[in-house]
Amino acid sequence: MSKKIKKKQKKIPAYFEKKSGNRGKQGVSLIPADTFQQAIQYFQAGNMNQAELLCLKVLNVEPDNFQANHLMGIILAQQGGKNNRAVQYIRKAIQANPDNVEAHNNLGNILQELGRGDEGIA
Repeated sequence: MSKKIKKKQKKIPAYFEKKSGNRGKQGVSLIPADTFQQAIQYFQAGNMNQAELLCLKVLNVEPDNFQANHLMGIILAQQGGKNNRAVQYIRKAIQANPDNVEAHNNLGNILQELGRGDEGIA
């Protein structure tokens, strides 16, 4: 008898909602409502490439989307060797939502890994 092995899901910040944050003039989402949620699902399943593609799709339409920028930063940081790009995305997320503690914490952690921890102190 064989056992099914459950894949460990990646944890994401709790504030990621089920909808995109930015809306068009009529209050209608500028991207399919499930695009960001699909990115989260791919991220949790460990498929960073697909999660990254979907985040970029969101950011192509909504470049200041806090959630997509923050998740892109997390994805890039976890891929290894992409921390400089991760910093750019998380800084953009912080510009959109400067009060988000988790984004500041993630930025500080990535800067620390780059040996630039003093940049995270403001």
